[in-house]
Amino acid sequence: MFKYSYDSLVYFGEPVEQSIARLARFGYDAIELIGEPDKYDTKEVNKLLGNHGLKVSSICSIFTADRDLASPDRNGRANAVDYVKQVADLAAAVVCPTIIIAPTACMKMTRWKDPVEERKWAIQSIRTAGEYASSVGVAFAIEAWNRYESYFVNTIQQGLAIMNEVGLPNVE
Repeated sequence: MFKYSYDSLVYFGEPVEQSIARLARFGYDAIELIGEPDKYDTKEVNKLLGNHGLKVSSICSIFTADRDLASPDRNGRANAVDYVKQVADLAAAVVCPTIIIAPTACMKMTRWKDPVEERKWAIQSIRTAGEYASSVGVAFAIEAWNRYESYFVNTIQQGLAIMNEVGLPNVE
């Protein structure tokens, strides 16, 4: 049977209790949470989900210039990996199976460095974060963005190539 989920990013800034109540009222099965771990009290989220009969289908990670898995800056990549680990902990706490991962920052429209290096950094960062996520029972889904959101990984084929190079069973 097909399950329906809705991305709460559409209602960005709305209290999660309102989003959960709305989705339950409209007959959804699950919610996709925004990947901002500090914005959630996981005990309260779990209580709301139980009260409304919903689950968390996935968490949409938010990658910025300060937390970019393909950043030429070592600290920027470390920041991104730490962020993904926090999102993995959030996912584990709300019994969410999947985090959506973008290999680079949203709205990064041009290369910062050599594309071979950026790809290498993205793969290393995803692998490091993916190993941690696996330890808490969470999988990654690599998201290909359209050309208006990023120049990097715009097709399913490019996403699959990254997935295969990462080489972890929890990275899809």
